[in-house]
Amino acid sequence: MTNPQANNPTAADASPATPPVWGRTPPRRVRAKLKTQGDCSALLATLIREARSGLLPTDHLSRYANALSLLARMIEGSDMEARIEALEKAAATRIGRAA
Repeated sequence: MTNPQANNPTAADASPATPPVWGRTPPRRVRAKLKTQGDCSALLATLIREARSGLLPTDHLSRYANALSLLARMIEGSDMEARIEALEKAAATRIGRAA
């Protein structure tokens, strides 16, 4: 015979919800558009204002500023690469027409 309760767990038998991380509820996830150097600068300015207001610890500001600086340099490099490729294509097209 099968147990009718086996297919219908009660609330006590159900697995608990995901426990909080380190005894706290997990922080809310924040999304920020960071596709240009201007986006990085705007977020950094916001973080500086928050740190000056006491809403953000300065050690966190330092970490975020370093990460944003690295990201801005990576964006600059990829923008430069795209510009060089466009110039090379334009130069190749001009050379092809001149020949």
